[in-house]
Formats: sequence, structure tokens, C-alpha cells
Amino acid sequence: NVRVLDEKLLAKIEAQKFSHTYQLPEKNNFIPQDFSLVSSKKDEKPHLVINNQWGKVWLEKDTLFKKPRAAVIFNLYLDKGMQSAREVILSQLSIRSLHYLLTEYLYPIAIAGVSVSIEPCGYDQCFSIRLDGYSDKILIVLESILSRLHTHSLDRDAFSHILETYQKERKNEIYNDAYLQVLQMPELFFIRKTYSL
Repeated sequence: NVRVLDEKLLAKIEAQKFSHTYQLPEKNNFIPQDFSLVSSKKDEKPHLVINNQWGKVWLEKDTLFKKPRAAVIFNLYLDKGMQSAREVILSQLSIRSLHYLLTEYLYPIAIAGVSVSIEPCGYDQCFSIRLDGYSDKILIVLESILSRLHTHSLDRDAFSHILETYQKERKNEIYNDAYLQVLQMPELFFIRKTYSL
């Protein structure tokens, strides 16, 4: 059922000034365009595709679920790992700072179907950057994230908030349920170096 709008109402709408409160979002360059699958042989095993002075890259193709998705994991190893409690704490604060810097930036990436995580790995011997999502723009996502981390810095107030939150969490760990504290014991004694905070 179509109804013609009143001329006075139309004139009122046309007379309204443009509001900057409501606007379309910026173009999302991370939205995938190519959904084709990478060809893969049956039972193809992981193989080394890059091995040079910068590191090693392993590739495993998997088309079992017939979706153009990829999981890319970069482990950035530290030269000597964490040698002291101070270095462990600084690494944990660094990861939290990276998350803070990327929080707003990751929204259009998530809308495009790619998730990003930055975590410690190898029992504090490295950082792991993991990207999961549509394979078409996943390298563009990685380049953008690394560029942002290189060009942006954290202001003092933001870091103070991160540090305060971290300190509260460490102090509150003594109130964890007993079974949670016991579950940490095998890792503490047999797997990694640990330091008392």
C-alpha cells in the first residue's frame, strides 16, 4: 500500500540540516572478495615453504570443510627468553598494551570475519600472533596490525590503568579456589621457570 507524503512534511524534511551525529561507517578494506578454495592433495602433510635468516614458515592445506578460511600463527621468539621475574612481568604488560592499542582497530577486522589474538607462548619464551578467518585479506590484516603497532604509542594514563589492573589481578590470585591453584602446580614445578611476585 503506497501513500503519498504530505507536501508540508516533505518540505520540512528537505529543510533539515545535515547532522554529523549519524553517518555511514568508513569503507572496510578487510571484507573478503575472493572465496575460492586452495587446491589440496588428499592427506597432504605440513611442509616447510620458507626457511631463511628471518625464520621458518610451515604450511598445511586443509579443505575438509570446503571453506576459504585460514589460521595463520606467528611465533616471535625472544633471543634469551624470560630470564627474570621483571622480564616476565614486562612481557605480560606489553601484551596487554598491544591489546589496548588494537581494541578499536580490530572492530572492522572482526566485522570482516577475522579474529586476532596476541598471547605469550612457549612458556614466556615468545609472543604468538594468531589470525583466524577468511583467507582472502588475512595478510592485509597482518600488515595493517604490524604497521599500527609500529606507528602508535601508548599514553601514560592508559599504561597506568593497565598496570593498576594487572597489579589487582595478581593480588587477587591468592583468593582463587584451591583446585585452581593446584592445577598450576605441574606447570610451575616441571615445565617452566617461575618467579614469585
